[in-house]
Amino acid sequence: MVLLRGYLHVNLIEAKDLPDCDTAFFNIDPKDTSDPFAQVRIGACVLCKTYCVNNDLSPKWQESFKVPVCHESDELNIEVLDKDHFKSGLLGEVSLRTEDLLDGEELEGWYPLAGCDGQIRISFTFVPKEDLENIFE
Repeated sequence: MVLLRGYLHVNLIEAKDLPDCDTAFFNIDPKDTSDPFAQVRIGACVLCKTYCVNNDLSPKWQESFKVPVCHESDELNIEVLDKDHFKSGLLGEVSLRTEDLLDGEELEGWYPLAGCDGQIRISFTFVPKEDLENIFE
């Protein structure tokens, strides 16, 4: 297990080629497609979440977050979900190793989503607590 203690800079930029999950029998409008949003989790803890883009299989969120973290985990999970009236359904997800964040270098790019043919464009940078303390000395 890796301890992340510091700040995580998260950019949830966009996704493409997401599946259309709004094709149920009660779907009246043929223009009605998935309403995607993305969220980042460490274990059961949701660190951040984008807004929902209605009826779009290639959403552009362009959202940035600076999240204080003090979590022990081997993985950082990014999920793309379809907002529904009763419960949000998973469209796809990608997991990154927390170990890959420790060097402070930016992880950026398009990542394939497990569970569908879609991709998500994201970037992450981790700033350890020790580096934050050095800034103010």
